[in-house]
Amino acid sequence: MNVLITLFVLSALCFLICRYYSFTPERRQTSGAFLPTYSSRAPLSPVVYEGIFPDHDEVRKLFEQLRAKPVFEKEPRLYHVTTLFYPAELVDHLYGTKVKLHITSYQYERFLDRNFHLTGGEGIKVEIICDNPELQQYLDKINGNWHITRSYMTDELYTSALNYAKGKPLDYTLDATFGAYCTQETICFDSAGMAGLENRFSREQ
Repeated sequence: MNVLITLFVLSALCFLICRYYSFTPERRQTSGAFLPTYSSRAPLSPVVYEGIFPDHDEVRKLFEQLRAKPVFEKEPRLYHVTTLFYPAELVDHLYGTKVKLHITSYQYERFLDRNFHLTGGEGIKVEIICDNPELQQYLDKINGNWHITRSYMTDELYTSALNYAKGKPLDYTLDATFGAYCTQETICFDSAGMAGLENRFSREQ
């Protein structure tokens, strides 16, 4: 009798584990190659990250067309493409530059992070189309895995590790602006505003 109960419990456990993973197209361990690096400038500047900022409502509507509700519980407060966290050298003279985001695929997955903990993300893969040669050269140098996070399990940054090549193909283009997300949830799109933030940040340290 005890053997039957044990077999039943094990079978039920296996079934639940299979159901838990069944929606995801792939389970794997991600490497650090996809993840952003942080500069030593972090404590010295109000800039948290430089990035590309499309219209939030436009991106929200696109995500809702793809899937009515987010896959994971956590969501970013602002849809964006992060280009660089805590940049060592700011390119604030390029803030405000208009670009286009060509959205090429949609994907969501659960997988293991670098510490073998279960994580996951949902997002769209984008290509940045830029007419400004200086900004284009800057972005090419970074050579990022450009994407926009819709939802995530443990950390927003893991959306960069999704296998977008196996996602749903898309062909949308959105207008967006290059700028910086700063402390106190401020977005800066010009050099003058950046200078003001720098001065205020220095006084507060």
